[in-house]
Amino acid sequence: MTTVGQSSVVKPASTPRREGRAERYPACGGFSDIIFLIDDSDSTKRNNPTDSDTVTYAQGVTSFVQHFVDKADLSNIRIAVVAYSKTTRVIADFTSNSSTISNAFNTFQPEFKGSDILEGMKLVKGMFQSSGRLGARHLVVLVTDGSTFNSNLAGDYAQRCQEAGIEITSVAFGDAISLQELMLYSKSSDRIFKVTNDTGLSALTPNVTEIICQDPCEGPLSLVDEPGLFRYPGNCAKFLQVAPVNQTGLVCVPKDCSYTTMWNDRLKICDYPGSATCDPCRGQVDGRRTSYHLYCNSYWECQGGVSQPRCCGSGKKYVEGGGCVAAGVSECPNPCPS
Repeated sequence: MTTVGQSSVVKPASTPRREGRAERYPACGGFSDIIFLIDDSDSTKRNNPTDSDTVTYAQGVTSFVQHFVDKADLSNIRIAVVAYSKTTRVIADFTSNSSTISNAFNTFQPEFKGSDILEGMKLVKGMFQSSGRLGARHLVVLVTDGSTFNSNLAGDYAQRCQEAGIEITSVAFGDAISLQELMLYSKSSDRIFKVTNDTGLSALTPNVTEIICQDPCEGPLSLVDEPGLFRYPGNCAKFLQVAPVNQTGLVCVPKDCSYTTMWNDRLKICDYPGSATCDPCRGQVDGRRTSYHLYCNSYWECQGGVSQPRCCGSGKKYVEGGGCVAAGVSECPNPCPS
């Protein structure tokens, strides 16, 4: 019922997490929807070196986000950018088009009015609920340089986001926000990073990459430290096979479940969605759709809280948010799977 994935990694048994590992895996992979929630309060103003009468936004923040846009495998990853100060607004909605995000930054007009992380958290939670892809990892990277209005309320709402399956990583620069406050949002010291100024954010890209772009066989996942079959983070139609090799090592191989099936972690098999332990349609309304990662013309559709495989048909492809659209032979040459 399975086919072998594209890569495998050999590692010693019970290897601890290694700092800087992401430098060996510079690309940003996985099946994820990522929102960069960026602070544009007054403290992010910077003097314009070419015009003393104007100010600019902190360039280190835009460069930090642009790094992930440039490195992401945008065939599987969508990125959005949300700015918050006293109010919030979407700078770039979920997209797999790097030019769209870059152009959004080029026309970005900061508000420079206070800081309210609570409102930012409310907006990103709503975005994931309305247009986040089923089965994808839902990730927020909070980039801030200051304390917020009523941090306790913001922390409580961040907890609600995490209970809804949203992973939050906090990245801070400057001295105006404490590690204690950042802990309110991310809840784990492994997801909190801080540097002295915005230009230093670039030094954090390996750390953040390891969290949001992790290879499931190489990331900080304890499940690959012993032989067995395991769930694949962020994709219910895949799993991980970890086996002994060379007496003291382990080999980890991502594998795909066969068409129409999803992972059952209780039985350790690929099973029909109604019986599988992993089905993103549970609790979702009928009609919600998300792409099928193996086939360009196929998608999952929620019916009765269960994922049902669907195919657009010959000459069409499935586009996230757009449904079935016409496709050239070179774009989507595969017939509907059987």
